[in-house]
Formats: sequence, C-alpha cells, structure tokens
Amino acid sequence: MKKLILFLMCTLLLTGCANDSTTTVVEFSTWGSASEIAIIKNVINEYEKISPNLKIRLHHIPQNYFKKLHLMLASGTEPDVMLINNQNLNAYSGYFETIDKNKYDKLFYPNAIKSLSVLGELKAVPRDVSTLVLYYNKSLLRKYGIQEPRCNWTYEDFLSVAAKLKKHSIYALPLENDIFYLYPFIMSNGEDVENLSSDNIEDYKSFKTFKELSLRHHYAPLDFELGALTGAEFFLAKKSAFYISGRWMTPKIREVADFDWDIINFPMGKMGSLVPCDSTGWAVSKRSSVKNEAIAFVEYLASDKALREMAKSGLIVPARISASYSPEFLSSPPKSAWLFLDLAKRSKVVNYPKNYNKERDLINEKIKNSK
Repeated sequence: MKKLILFLMCTLLLTGCANDSTTTVVEFSTWGSASEIAIIKNVINEYEKISPNLKIRLHHIPQNYFKKLHLMLASGTEPDVMLINNQNLNAYSGYFETIDKNKYDKLFYPNAIKSLSVLGELKAVPRDVSTLVLYYNKSLLRKYGIQEPRCNWTYEDFLSVAAKLKKHSIYALPLENDIFYLYPFIMSNGEDVENLSSDNIEDYKSFKTFKELSLRHHYAPLDFELGALTGAEFFLAKKSAFYISGRWMTPKIREVADFDWDIINFPMGKMGSLVPCDSTGWAVSKRSSVKNEAIAFVEYLASDKALREMAKSGLIVPARISASYSPEFLSSPPKSAWLFLDLAKRSKVVNYPKNYNKERDLINEKIKNSK
C-alpha cells in the first residue's frame, strides 16, 4: 500500500512538472491607475481563458516608468511586451520588433500608426490616439451669462470670454509649467514645434502669448495663487472656467465635478485650431524568447473587443477606429466626445527627438521661471 501511495505521489509530481513545462509565460509591463490596471487584468484573464497554455505576467510600474524601462533595456531584462508612448519611441525603437503594418493600416487612425512608426516601420501597435482639448465649466458660464464657445471660436474670442470672467473674479485657465500645454499655442500660431528647444523658446511669439495670460492679463493664476493645487484641481474647485488636458482627464472629472461640463477645441489661431497627436502602444522586445506568443497577445490587446473594454473607463480614445465609434467610448459625459475623434484625424504628429525628456525638463524650467 505504501508503495502504491508513493507511486501515485511521484506520478502527480511528474505530471505537475510536465504541465508547468508546457505553460509559456509572457512578461508585460505597463503604467496606469488602479482602475486602469483592473481593466487590464480583466482583459488578461479573458485572453488566458482562450490561451490555456499561456500565462501573462503583469508588471505594473505606476511611477518613473521610463527610467525603469531604460534600466531594463540596458541590462537586457526588459519584458516581452511593453507599453510605450511616441514621445519615447525614438529613444528605444532599436530594441523593438518591427510590426507588420499591413495588419493595422486600414483599421487604425493613420495618425496613430504614424506616431508609433520610425522611418516608416511600425514599432508598436497603437492603443490610443491622444489630443488636447479645453474642458470647460458650462454651469459657470451660464451663471455669468457668458455664451458657450463654438468650434470656430478664435483666440480673440477666448480673450473676450476671459475678460468677462475676470470681472467676476474667475480665472479663465490655469497654466501648467509644462511644454506639453504650450504646444497648442505654438502650433495654432504656425510656429515650428519640432525645432523648439530650451535655447530658443523665449524667441517664440506663442511663448510670450502664453506668459501674458498670467503676467499681463491675469486671466490665468500665478503659481502662488494656485498654491498646492494642480491645474486640474483648480478647475474642479470652480476657480477657473477652462482647463487644457486630454481624454485621460475624463474619468477624474466624471468622478469629482459637481457641475455641468463639456469639451471644446483649442481656439483658432493663424493655422486654425491645431494640437499635437500622441499615441501609446504595445511594443515587443527583439530579444524576447517567446516572440510569437508576445505578438499574438499584442494583437488581442489591440482587438476591437479589448479596446472597447479599455474605453469604458473614459481614459483613452481607442486608436482602432471601430472601437472609437463604439457606445463604450461615446457614452457621455462629455457630450462632445465626438470632438476627440475629429481631432484624431486632423491633429499633427510631432517627431520627438531622442533626448526629448531631458529637453522637456529644461524647457519646463524656463516656463516656470518666466511666470
């Protein structure tokens, strides 16, 4: 009897080892909030159900993502699949597998494909297409008898609204100390955004326009008036009527805002209303030992079903066209969610340099010191 039990235990152990050896593990890194990670985990669970011999090991890196990714790439310990954005793509594209563009070209927004390509080669499958809009407090404008902006409004129209708000001690727009929020001013005014640097930023007319909102007109709060509040918190506290941001702000505003709100495009300048088009997407490591499985997982992440699931949170504009027109994305608020889809087509892709993060820090310091 003892021999039989021992035999059965050995058999079970060997069987377990055999099962483990047939399970393929794909390492996957991403950033994101707790709610976003919960959605990603659901997507992973669904994928593992249809891929029983596959295990997706999630590495959630909520802070300093690109610093940690840089170290992993330098040491050859990077995950098989990595979430990447176009701002950092040029710096790391040499580590990524070239994706078959033909699979995605007609299904995704051209701007998303372009922003995640290097020298015409697709280096990451797009997750989202990201543009900047102005969130605005409809209740506040109605309270003071100010007409809501329309899509064809100009920068002069914006200044007129700002002047009316100022009479009621309400700021028009908090300005972040970040070049990202200066881009709409530069691009709509027809100035060269790709050759912008810390050495020449003060020569840009748009930079002077940006500064004048706080220093000359006082339509934007000075840093000490913001206090410990971020620009988003300032807007949600009803201290300003507008706030520049992207789709990623929608979940927070849905959660916190106790007023009626919507979105509108940046006011028109010399070149109309023009904002940068950015994207995040999933890249596959060239050094992955499970490359085929990694690519198959990325294809699932970029599927209509998965992107509709990710769109439910309100956090992203799906780069897959079918998912972007789905009820999951277009559900209100904001009422004008369609504007994100319009901007996905007509915004401008920026070719960010390899040293973008370093240059951005230098520019941001100049913005901060000039306000």
